[in-house]
Amino acid sequence: MYAAIVALILWPALVLLLFLTLPQRKAIIWAFLLGVMFLPQKVTIFINGLPDIDKRAMTVIAPSVFAAAALLRQPFTYRLRWFDWPMIVWCLLPFATSLSNELPILEGISAVFAQTIIWGIPYAIGRIFFNDLRGIHELAHATYCAGLIYLPLCWIELRLSPQLHMIVYGFHQHSFAEHVRWGGYRPMVFMEHAIMVGCWMAFCTIMGVAISMPKRLLRDSSGLLRAGTLLALFVTTILCKVVFVIVLLFAGMVVLTLPFLFKSRVPLAILIAAPIIYIGTSHFSYVTDLAIEWSSAVFSPERVDSLRIRLTSERLIVSRAMQRPVLGWGRFGRHLGEERVEDDNMTYFYLDTPDGKVRVIPDAFWVNTIGQWGLTGLVAMIAFMLLPGFVFVARYPVNEWTSPHLMPLFGLVIVIALEMWNFTLNFQLLIFIPLFVGASMTVRPPHQLDGSPRTIVRTQST
Repeated sequence: MYAAIVALILWPALVLLLFLTLPQRKAIIWAFLLGVMFLPQKVTIFINGLPDIDKRAMTVIAPSVFAAAALLRQPFTYRLRWFDWPMIVWCLLPFATSLSNELPILEGISAVFAQTIIWGIPYAIGRIFFNDLRGIHELAHATYCAGLIYLPLCWIELRLSPQLHMIVYGFHQHSFAEHVRWGGYRPMVFMEHAIMVGCWMAFCTIMGVAISMPKRLLRDSSGLLRAGTLLALFVTTILCKVVFVIVLLFAGMVVLTLPFLFKSRVPLAILIAAPIIYIGTSHFSYVTDLAIEWSSAVFSPERVDSLRIRLTSERLIVSRAMQRPVLGWGRFGRHLGEERVEDDNMTYFYLDTPDGKVRVIPDAFWVNTIGQWGLTGLVAMIAFMLLPGFVFVARYPVNEWTSPHLMPLFGLVIVIALEMWNFTLNFQLLIFIPLFVGASMTVRPPHQLDGSPRTIVRTQST
């Protein structure tokens, strides 16, 4: 545990070293990626009068401070655009929710601060520092390289079981039993859960393919090496043994490669719209019954039972959320009732129903969103997560999607859409996703694609 606290305390020094040795944009990217990859889970530093410092907060705050210091050295412009409003609503909504629930004003301020750190600041960094195609390419390439760094760590845990967090920081970050699958192990490395590791490796694979596909990989030794690394990423993602992540990986790869075969916006539009359809229909009992029936023909009884519990929990949580439909119940599990039980790193809640108390597991991000922040929060979250995809579809001609300058942005949009898919069933957030969202919204339209970055820092005229 002490090693974990020391890692959090020393992290700003490492980030400062990155800013002193790397160009500003590369320093920001790697500060985010390395924080996601290596900082400890389930450790929080409490300081009176300051926000709680944990992995997510430190991953954002440290690079943000140094990036802001760099911007203050000269004037810069930041113009609000129409697509910024969903994120603004998302960050400020907790204050209105706290007031509507008659909670202390300080709770509303604290909730806004927490929401802004995790979501608003990374989004703003993406908007300010990665607002051109060169910045998007740097994001894509760094993500691909970060996935390569994680490859040997995943292989170690696939062979020896999830032990690296225990070895380095002295404790397991999640239930060990959940990470025994298919006669082997699922890696957690330094992330919250195997699902997060699987999503991470899938996203790194997609970004690697996006920056590589316009090239002819098999024409020389360097191309063969790149192809080998992509294959290693792809296979390792599957070996993470998370069925949902495997589905995401194949869906993303299909959408990414189809424009090379025929020029159509439909596959990407379906990928973007599917989460909305799921969220809009999942609370109907006949839909969930049909999903369970279909899954029974494909998956093991254990997986089917897990799906049944998940879908039942979603219906019950949404029913309670509809008692406060506009602004929700607020933080700290108030939307899940008063009774909770901690067991083996898992938290179980019990809701009152006509049939008595029923245990619910709040796994899905969207369900917790509608419970905490109501329909207003759900609409805002869906808007800023799906706008990058819809804007990309509308802004760029489909025959340019496979060009070398647009493929990294295409891959970025697919990753954001897949994270929204992840939100439909899971609660994990990869903290760089809001940065991806901000970056993808600001890239210039096709007639400005001259290859040079758009500078948002403006020097004083003489």
